[in-house]
Amino acid sequence: MKTWLDINDNSGFNIHHLPFGIFSISNENKKVGIAIGNFIIDLHQASKLNVISCPTDALKTDSLNRFIQLGKPVTSGIRTDLQNQLCDNQSPLFKVKKEVLIPLKQAKLHLPIQVGDYTDFYASKGHASNVGEIFRGKENALHPNWNHIPIAYHGRSSSIVNSGTDINRPSGILNLESDTYSASKKLDFELEFGFVIGKENPLGAPIKIENSEEYIFGVSLVNDWSARDIQKFEYVPLGPFLGKSFATSISNWITPIEALNDFKINAKESQALKTPALLKSKPLTTWNIKLEAYLNGEKMSSVNLNYLSWTIHQMITHHTSNGCNLRVGDLIATGTISGRNDSEKSSLLEITIDGKTGDYLNDGDEVCLKAFVDNGMKRFELSEVIGKIKI
Repeated sequence: MKTWLDINDNSGFNIHHLPFGIFSISNENKKVGIAIGNFIIDLHQASKLNVISCPTDALKTDSLNRFIQLGKPVTSGIRTDLQNQLCDNQSPLFKVKKEVLIPLKQAKLHLPIQVGDYTDFYASKGHASNVGEIFRGKENALHPNWNHIPIAYHGRSSSIVNSGTDINRPSGILNLESDTYSASKKLDFELEFGFVIGKENPLGAPIKIENSEEYIFGVSLVNDWSARDIQKFEYVPLGPFLGKSFATSISNWITPIEALNDFKINAKESQALKTPALLKSKPLTTWNIKLEAYLNGEKMSSVNLNYLSWTIHQMITHHTSNGCNLRVGDLIATGTISGRNDSEKSSLLEITIDGKTGDYLNDGDEVCLKAFVDNGMKRFELSEVIGKIKI
């Protein structure tokens, strides 16, 4: 077994990361765990053995929601405590490591959060412009409201699945000539980033932009699978429905927002945006996170979270500006993050120009989304998202 110091390396699940997830072994109940190296720290067992201080009923559960509801002083405190214990061979954790440390390969991973509501934004100008040019030409690529507010739609939370879940090809009405439901011929992926809400605001109480980060528990990669032919036919006038609601994949492990503190940067501010005063902040911040999409092992896209024109802080503030209340476990996604160069296009709709220069997803294709942070001193890979189209 690796020693604690051996685990403190540059792997995805190193001591700088320590993401939270839900796991089970054999027929045992689901539990909350923290990933470290090739192992899981069983937090329920750690609490029973007095390695950490936490109510056990929040740790033997089928989602992180109850644990998140304990509040950041508890959840962040447990993570910090374990970071310190991982560096101390005399710590309580070290003394009971055989009972607490579970090999990752022996565990089954589950959907980490129970998502009550899911909101998908359209916050990347590169993506919005690429798509708009395909369907409406360069002169009318962006609708007039895009530069004034972050655009979004409400997604379907019941069909959110964890990484590794196979995806069924959906059916729908594809065009005006069709009078039957047909399997989508334009199945697509989308490289997105998601934020898990960790604190609730009362109904009727908007969240100020300077307080918005307090409401984020953690982050996840998001693949918002899309049936472009179904979507194209149905989206007028109310937007996506069957073309999006069949599946959305997220990571098995949620990276706590505190793990990204050392990777925060000032956001690029677009001069084209007519930002309302409510959404202005000095400084306007984001995180320096590199994101990549792979199709059957071939890299399709490489972008940065800073490619977004609207930041997650602005999204949260806009989301609640009408008094909408966010709840623990809600998922907010950025929308597809793309640039204008070919290597920065993060959906097949953009890459193939709606099928003109290549194929959409075929049965058996596998899509993998990855993300990395690296500031020269700390580096880790966020939990990937993998999904294969069922044959």
